[in-house]
Amino acid sequence: NRPADLAAGPVWPNRLPDLGTLAGAGATSLSMASENLRTPYTQQLDLSVEQQLSANVALGVSYLTSRGRRFLAVRDANLGPLGGVFTYRIFDAAGNESGTYATPTYLFANRMDRAYQRINIIESVSNIWYDAMVVQVRNRGLRSGPVSTFGTVAYTWAHTIDENLGGASNNLFFSGGPGTVFNGDFRGEKGSSILDQRHRLVIGHFANLRFKNDPNAFFKYVANNWQLSALMTFASSQNTTPTVTVSGTQFSGAAFTSTLNGSGGSNRVPFLPRGSLDIDTIARVDARLTKALPFGERRRLNLVFEGFNVFNNVSDTARRNQLYRAQAGILRPLPDYGTGSASAGFPDGTNARRLQVSARFFF
Repeated sequence: NRPADLAAGPVWPNRLPDLGTLAGAGATSLSMASENLRTPYTQQLDLSVEQQLSANVALGVSYLTSRGRRFLAVRDANLGPLGGVFTYRIFDAAGNESGTYATPTYLFANRMDRAYQRINIIESVSNIWYDAMVVQVRNRGLRSGPVSTFGTVAYTWAHTIDENLGGASNNLFFSGGPGTVFNGDFRGEKGSSILDQRHRLVIGHFANLRFKNDPNAFFKYVANNWQLSALMTFASSQNTTPTVTVSGTQFSGAAFTSTLNGSGGSNRVPFLPRGSLDIDTIARVDARLTKALPFGERRRLNLVFEGFNVFNNVSDTARRNQLYRAQAGILRPLPDYGTGSASAGFPDGTNARRLQVSARFFF
């Protein structure tokens, strides 16, 4: 906010003078695009085959693949080269030493320009891999006596791999620093995406009960016009990554104190792969029972009873993924690691069983 700075900007080609010293030497960070920045793009292929098994039943098999290229990632150009090796002692839950972890370190003394904290370079270097097989069986309508049924069974096997790109919100801003354990080591972060879900089975079913067209009040208001629909979902777990919380300075001269090696980047446990902690499987049944009451030819009252997660199979949507706490060069496991921390769901914040009744009048 100095007069000289206000006078200089923001009219191009003027620049703000002494930008690195506005908040004190080494306290200001910059983010900029790489000179080789390119637009990310995807290559996609869908191949489907469908076979009619009978007059009302069809089988479809599809292969889907997508390759994401030149996706954006961050490298800190100011971190400088790696320094000496620091060795951590690893303790188990009982307090006994169970191993060690040695890592090269990033030092403040090795910064390329000490007038700045970070100089983040946004680069077009990351990749995404997605492959899936979908098998679907569709029943277009079967009738057995008074019951008419329709349904689909769809199974999906899929695998999504990336280089720690995170979700959509992780790619809006790039001011926080690298998303890698070691600066610029994007390939070292290759693993299952946080959106990866390997198996998913969805069964949809609809049944309509109608004995016959009969003006008799019993058939008109009691026996006929019942509808039952159900959606059953069974899915394997999504994943999260084990992390380590760093408390205080672990070794002298660290560039940053928030990670084991001093990079200030990803706090993934560096000797465990990304996505190695499963969150929870899903087994859910949603159902709706509808009774239609006709009043003449143009008016109808529908009474509806709905159940969401009918069998109340509550599934975790998040787990506590902090595996270790680092303090004074020692990694100690946290006792609540792997326990559930959320079971979110729409619209009321939980995926526990929910029942509701409603009525609709058509005229």
